[in-house]
Amino acid sequence: MTAEPPTNPQPTNRPRAPMAAEFIVLFCRYLCAILVTLSVSIFVLLLGVRVLDMSVIHFLSGAFPHDGGASTVITYIAALAGILLGSLCLPRRSRGWAGVALLILGLALYYMCWYTSWQLQVPGKHGHFSLLLPLAAGGLSALWLSALISRRAVRAKIPKL
Repeated sequence: MTAEPPTNPQPTNRPRAPMAAEFIVLFCRYLCAILVTLSVSIFVLLLGVRVLDMSVIHFLSGAFPHDGGASTVITYIAALAGILLGSLCLPRRSRGWAGVALLILGLALYYMCWYTSWQLQVPGKHGHFSLLLPLAAGGLSALWLSALISRRAVRAKIPKL
C-alpha cells in the first residue's frame, strides 16, 4: 500500500507574502529610525538649552547672545547622536543612504520649520546665526561613525586565514 502525495488544488503565491512582510518590517524600521533620530536630537537639544538657560525658540532661531560656542557644540552633539542612533535602527546594508536621508531631512526640517519661519514671523527678534553648519558637521560625523561601526562588524565576521 503506497500513500498518495497530498494534492493542493489551489495555487499559492508564496514569494509575494515574504516580500510584503519584509517590506512592512523595513518600512517600520525606517519610521523607527526617523523617530529615534528626532527623539534623541530633541532630548540632547533640550538638555543643552537647559544648561545654557535660554529659550528653545531663541536657541533654534539663532537669537542668542555670544555663548562661547556652546550652542554650536550642543547642536553638533544633537545631530551626531540623533543620526548615529537613528541609522543603527536600520539593516547594515542601508545605513549609509538612510543616514544621508536622515541628515537631509534634519537639515530641511531645521531650515524650513525653525530658522526661516521664525525669521519671517518675528524679524526683530531673530538672530543672524544659523545652526546649519554644526547640524551638517554632526550629521556627517555620524555617517562616518556609522560606516566605521559597520565595517568593524563585518571584519569581525570574516574568518582570518
